[in-house]
Amino acid sequence: MSIVSKPQLAVGRYEANVNQIIPSGVFTDMVYQRICVQTSRFVNLAEDPAEMSLPTAGLYRIIASCRWETGPRDRSIRIIINNTVVVGSNLHPASVSLDTCQQCESTLELKAGDNVKVQVFQNSGSDKNLLADDPNFQENWCYLERVVI
Repeated sequence: MSIVSKPQLAVGRYEANVNQIIPSGVFTDMVYQRICVQTSRFVNLAEDPAEMSLPTAGLYRIIASCRWETGPRDRSIRIIINNTVVVGSNLHPASVSLDTCQQCESTLELKAGDNVKVQVFQNSGSDKNLLADDPNFQENWCYLERVVI
């Protein structure tokens, strides 16, 4: 009888605990200050608080979320691999009276050494904040997991 071992589940959840200023008209990396859970070392906050580096190849599920302050025009969030390939995005008009919450996700095969970032964009004509630490948990975060099949 042979024993088949399952690969270890690799997960990470990273959050921002301070507001982040996003300039108008520029895709900006979302940065994280807090590691909520990390079973595989995807992020070194001291080295690069915006980049998740994959230690092993596999099928990965990535979910990202952000909450914008009120203001005119459009807001966007996207997941980008190796600073070149967009694999998930969400674009919609912002509310002038309510905060705007966005989320995007993707499931895809990635290689060891690939880098994942979440980028945000707004075109209000002035700086806008990503709002952190909402009491309803609609904050700025990224969840990354290697899917075990």
